[in-house]
Amino acid sequence: MQHFYKNIQGWFRFHDIYKFMVDNAVDGSHFVEIGAWLGQSTSFMAVEIINSGKNIRFDVIDSFEGSQEHYERKYKEVINKTLYDDFLKNTEPVKDYINVIKGFSVDIAKTYDDNSLDFVFIDASHDYDNVKADILAWLPKVKKGGVIAGDDYNSYWGGVVMAVNEIFTKIKFFGNNNIWYYEK
Repeated sequence: MQHFYKNIQGWFRFHDIYKFMVDNAVDGSHFVEIGAWLGQSTSFMAVEIINSGKNIRFDVIDSFEGSQEHYERKYKEVINKTLYDDFLKNTEPVKDYINVIKGFSVDIAKTYDDNSLDFVFIDASHDYDNVKADILAWLPKVKKGGVIAGDDYNSYWGGVVMAVNEIFTKIKFFGNNNIWYYEK
């Protein structure tokens, strides 16, 4: 399937880690994306999964309410409360390859078994409290040898850096230094 993610508004810059995870996954792997915005990264991952021919379960979790940063920037999708509908419309071509779960990630994490996930990518709210809560909620869900990762490890998003550094003593960076990851 041809990629179409560039037609969707977003700030997706973590192609390399998504491609790497799919390339190195085995049938039966289970991936979770936390924070979907309008579906740009979701669509990329879904097309990678489709093109791999592998049986990879891909759950996408978002409240679809936007976070404080989106309200401050007055994004129309958040103000007009169309984020969820816009996401569904944007991801229509890959809808059969994603499992969309609407809700708050910390609450939804409780529904997953510990040590059950191969890959969790966190790119939701960027403030310290929410990033820390997401990592602490999802880290136990990642199996040994699995990866938890996230975006926006930079000075602009100081809350991301603080939370990641507080929880992990040793993280690695994938591609550019904005993508942090931890192999369990």
